[in-house]
Amino acid sequence: MVSGSSAELLERVTAFEELNLKGGEVILDIGAGILRNGLYAFEKGADVVMGIDPIPGMLKVGKKKATDKGFGGKVDVVVADARFIPCRYETFDASISLEVLEHIPVDADKVFREIFRVLKPGGRVVVNTWSAVTCVRDRRRKNAGYFKDDFYYKFYLPGEFKTLLENIDFKMKKIRGHSFTLLNGALKRVNLPNSLKLELAIERATRNYIPLLSILLGQYLIVNVEK
Repeated sequence: MVSGSSAELLERVTAFEELNLKGGEVILDIGAGILRNGLYAFEKGADVVMGIDPIPGMLKVGKKKATDKGFGGKVDVVVADARFIPCRYETFDASISLEVLEHIPVDADKVFREIFRVLKPGGRVVVNTWSAVTCVRDRRRKNAGYFKDDFYYKFYLPGEFKTLLENIDFKMKKIRGHSFTLLNGALKRVNLPNSLKLELAIERATRNYIPLLSILLGQYLIVNVEK
């Protein structure tokens, strides 16, 4: 499995479960960084990955990692703002974006408009971002300017996603919560073997069968839409 902290792995596995790749897809990774998500996409059957990120150095590291793992010819990286994706219409089968939207200072709806433009009909999108439901104190601190230097601009409520998408023709599949910090803390204290698998199983069951509870517990919102 691609490297990363346990929290990152949980986020990545969850997001790709939601994306539900069938194999052979061309994937757009928004906020690609060092391509951890892009490389994991190959493990899940992707054929080609394009990563965009505003930080050239991270993309350079990611491209080298992809080359070292034998995927160099199937990976392209581009320095770009997610609100202005430099790709043709209907290029990608699916897109993923993890912990990016909270860093967009203005016009976050343009991210979704651009994704819609470059997706093929029937294309799927999974976006993971900080939840204002559980980060209430942090949201207040953000509004007071505490997060300015950390470039966290917006924590979202579920209804705010509907506002972002209201004039875009995406089909809203579902909004769920993810990363139950209370559960994570309890499992770490108990120090159970395979705690990551147990946490994933509990989260999966909650998202599927008690979606509102997942939103109330989740540090993040995970949004799944389709063109």
